[in-house]
Amino acid sequence: MTLRKGLAFSRNIVSVRLIDRLNPMKVVEWAQKMGVKSSLEPVLSLGLGTSVVNLLELTSAIGCIAAEGIRTEPYSIVKIVDFEGKVLEQNAPQESEVITTPLNYLITDLLKAVVTEGTGRAARSLGRPVAGKTGTTQDQRDLWFIGFTPDLVCGAWMGYDDFSPLGKKIASGGILVPWWTEFMKQALKGVPAKDFPVPDGITFAKIDSMTGLLATPACPSIILEAFKSGTEPKEFCAVDHSVQKFRPMDTED
Repeated sequence: MTLRKGLAFSRNIVSVRLIDRLNPMKVVEWAQKMGVKSSLEPVLSLGLGTSVVNLLELTSAIGCIAAEGIRTEPYSIVKIVDFEGKVLEQNAPQESEVITTPLNYLITDLLKAVVTEGTGRAARSLGRPVAGKTGTTQDQRDLWFIGFTPDLVCGAWMGYDDFSPLGKKIASGGILVPWWTEFMKQALKGVPAKDFPVPDGITFAKIDSMTGLLATPACPSIILEAFKSGTEPKEFCAVDHSVQKFRPMDTED
């Protein structure tokens, strides 16, 4: 299974194996660089939602990706002045580059698949390019969808204030994504639709969506995949798709 497919359909084993390959401590370090301030346990189950974070920090972290790798410290008060016009407090964006532009685009491109084909399909009704990720936490206590366009990032959360489970049959894709989409329709009203800009250092290749290798005319499902230049696959798909059968994929979020 490709990483794109695993992320799009929230296949948890893909996330666990990715964390294992990267090293859990490295994942925690990157999350903190991107704005997650809550304590995260450096364990493989981190990708399953076993650590607790809040909506502001998670939206802020995804906002780093939405801003092409630039991390901005969140703030709610722009300026406070007294009755004489004296400035008592004033805040301005504090920015720092966290993710290089080519790498950030690859992440964004993968997260677009969540909406175009995965658990966030309901957001397609927004009618513009969207990237994001659905999610749940341990024992179905929280439902998440953090999504973004080139202009705006927005986070949606659902859960009980006593931390009790929501139930096994409820999912982010059917509940939160429609909420998120309706809000974004109003927030982006009048804003022209545009796609995420492609930076230098990115190469596109037509690959077989099942194997991740270069596609041949015999491949039934071909996608245009983005790669860091020089890392695109060099081998062609050798699977005989006339006899190869793949089990239909279900969703978890």
